[in-house]
Parts: sequence; C-alpha cells; structure tokens
Amino acid sequence: MTLLLLDDRTTSDANDAHLRSIAHDVFLMTKLPRSFGVTCRQIEVLKLRASAYREGYHDYKIRYGGIVVYPRLIAAEHGSPSYCERVPSGVAALDGMFGGGIARGSTTLLTGPTGVGKSTIAMQYVYSAAKRGNRAIVYSFDEGLRTATSRAESLGMKVEAEIDRGTLLMMQVDPAELTPGEFVWQIRRDVDELDTRVVVIDSLNGFMNSTPGERDLILHLHELLA
Repeated sequence: MTLLLLDDRTTSDANDAHLRSIAHDVFLMTKLPRSFGVTCRQIEVLKLRASAYREGYHDYKIRYGGIVVYPRLIAAEHGSPSYCERVPSGVAALDGMFGGGIARGSTTLLTGPTGVGKSTIAMQYVYSAAKRGNRAIVYSFDEGLRTATSRAESLGMKVEAEIDRGTLLMMQVDPAELTPGEFVWQIRRDVDELDTRVVVIDSLNGFMNSTPGERDLILHLHELLA
C-alpha cells in the first residue's frame, strides 16, 4: 500500500523528525520567486529509504498532465573520453592557427569587445559542422534569429539550407521562461539523445546577465562544460 501525505509546512514544524522517521520517502518542493519571469520551482529528496538518490535541488516545471523534473547534472558520472578528432571551421587560415581545428570534446571561449566578430566565428564552426553532416545547434540569448541568419547568409554561409536539411538548429532562448536547470538539461538532451556534435551558447555573458537572481550559475556552467 502506498500512502501519500501532503504538508504545506504552515501549521507544523518544518523539521518534524518524528514524521520523517515514519515515512519511507520525504520530498521537499519549493518555489523561488523571481523579480521577472516564471517562478523557479525546485524539488529535493530529503529521504529515500533503502535506495540511493541524487542529493541537492533539482528544477522542475508543472506541465499539462504532470510535472517534469530536470535532475542536477553531475559531470563526474559521464567520464572523460579522449578524442583525437579536430573540428575545423572551414577557413584555412583559422584552422591553421588551431593546428587543424578545435579539439573535439573541448570548450572554447571567444572573448572580446562588442562587434569584433565573436558570433560570426562561432557561426562559422557551426555551419562547417552542419555542411559535413554533423548536427549543430546555436542557443542565442543576445541576438534575434532573423538577424543572425541574415548576417550569416550575407557572409556566404547558407545556414537556411542547413536548417532545412536538419543538420543545424538555431534556438532563441527566453531566460524569463527558463531556469538554469532546464537549460542545462536541454543541452544535455541535444547532445546525448540527438547526437549534436557542436554546441554554441551566444553568449555566456547574456546568459549570466539575463538571470541575475539565480543561484549557483557558475556551478551549473562548470558541470555542463565539464
């Protein structure tokens, strides 16, 4: 027999040790208010008798028909495979500077003032991968998809053809409707389940500035990149 008990924690001790000693499993569901955008909901497993579980807080959302939980990512669970493959940009001079291209499995940060071409260089790697038949994706925080696509096309990158072919996906990210846990889960799904080979986040600065009230963003990014 399974009995579910719901406690709103307004009329009882939030740390009722007697109740927790009787129950086999205890879950804590909380809401974190944000000054703008959707409320961030989190779930924590306080107790799961006779079973191992992932500690810490996990973001979740209420969907039609139930809830979706985005488990906290633990990079150490995935190991560190070694790759000898290089990811070329398709620009001979740029690939020469990297000894043939960027090492697969690595993380590359493009940094510099506004307007020097960071997004364009990143798009070149994405477009080159898509042309080779490797699925690539761009998560855009700072720039509209129409503007990014138009600029790439004007520079000779036929990104719309690759989008139609299904090898390139460009996604506009609305941080007001997204939590860090959901964003990390989305990238992991794209890589693990859809075999995405090149991922671009444009930009990390936009991601950090768009979610100023969120906690532990640096740790989220560290686990994701690792």
